[in-house]
Amino acid sequence: MFAYPFGHATSYLANDYLPRHVDEHGMIAAFGTGGRAVCEGDSVWNIPRAVCGWHWNEPEQLAAMLRQA
Repeated sequence: MFAYPFGHATSYLANDYLPRHVDEHGMIAAFGTGGRAVCEGDSVWNIPRAVCGWHWNEPEQLAAMLRQA
């Protein structure tokens, strides 16, 4: 699994290189910083994740995000 540096998923990596070269890099998924819950239809090459400091700062904010998901 791979997490995009600084969360920025380039179109080339997410849509071309990673899905087409699995035999070379051996990864099965990649994570961006979408700041939301995973939805059906999300690409496994840009799975959203929430980041402390960007999407939440306090435990209560994280708890609220999780309740909404």
